[in-house]
Amino acid sequence: MHLRFRDASSKVADYSHGSRSFQPDFTYPFFGEAEQIFGYKGLKIQLVFARDSLLQWLTVSWDGAIALDADGKEIKAPLLEYLAPDLVVGTENEALWTTQAANEADDFAPLGDCVATYITGDTRDGDEGRHEIWRCSCADETFKKRVSRMQIFSMFFIEGASLIDITDDRFDVWVTYRLHGDGKYEFVGYCTCYRYNFYDTDTRRLDVQRYRISQFLVLPTAQRQGHGGKLYDAIIDYCSGCENIKEVTVEDPSPRFMRLRNKQDIRRLKSTGIDLITVRRTSDDDPVSSGPEGTGRRAFARLAKGDLALELHLERLQRELKISPVQLRRLVKRARRKAMRDASS
Repeated sequence: MHLRFRDASSKVADYSHGSRSFQPDFTYPFFGEAEQIFGYKGLKIQLVFARDSLLQWLTVSWDGAIALDADGKEIKAPLLEYLAPDLVVGTENEALWTTQAANEADDFAPLGDCVATYITGDTRDGDEGRHEIWRCSCADETFKKRVSRMQIFSMFFIEGASLIDITDDRFDVWVTYRLHGDGKYEFVGYCTCYRYNFYDTDTRRLDVQRYRISQFLVLPTAQRQGHGGKLYDAIIDYCSGCENIKEVTVEDPSPRFMRLRNKQDIRRLKSTGIDLITVRRTSDDDPVSSGPEGTGRRAFARLAKGDLALELHLERLQRELKISPVQLRRLVKRARRKAMRDASS
């Protein structure tokens, strides 16, 4: 099975960065644990996406089949359960897909709020590599159609993933686009986040929220270019400015995402002047003079080992940076273990 991005306006299948064709990591949600399809010779499954709107075009072809009346329905059916309802199907409908994709490209613009911009310096497409990160809520009815088109990537590249409920307005979706020199956008990756209220025993409030990262994905053709870190930082920056959001959590993080998360969180802590070994600011001010007592303090009691001031400091640090208590403890322990290894070597 091959996934491909295509620029409908120029009718060039391999748009940028050399070949834009790549294969999914997982197909078992569609074809079973064996990830095999029997009964066909020279089977080709291709799913094409418009580079900006992600309009989908599915084609299935083969050179020969065991069954004389083979029509490929058993191949298309499981895919259609997850693909967007407005996709185009069939090799004979290329002109239909091209026309529709070109029409959408003429009016395409990201939805929601542009929360961050950055430049990678990648000039292979004749521009400066400008990228934009946009946040939009699933409460936006127009945006729901775009989410239904991008969700299939989670099934292909995140093990154990499932589609989010786009009718739930509590979902935010963060999308990274590359803005090319011709003013056209190209999809790079996305993240789904879910906000929910909980009773905060520290403040005894019911309107406090957690912001949970659900799915986080950068396309294989855009990985190892820093996009994941930029996207994660944009989410944390946004939450840092939301008073009612107490902490950012992650739903079933993969080892690869945990490495990215730890790396970015450590950078953020160090940028604030935090010494992770002693868990104190390197500046002369004393940030431990205030802070509510409660479950936050108790959560850090074991790490502080009886140091009340340190407990209060950890709680305040967690509150300021929106890092969950579990994640902050993990970062401090990692830093201390590294310091011990360095000292013994």
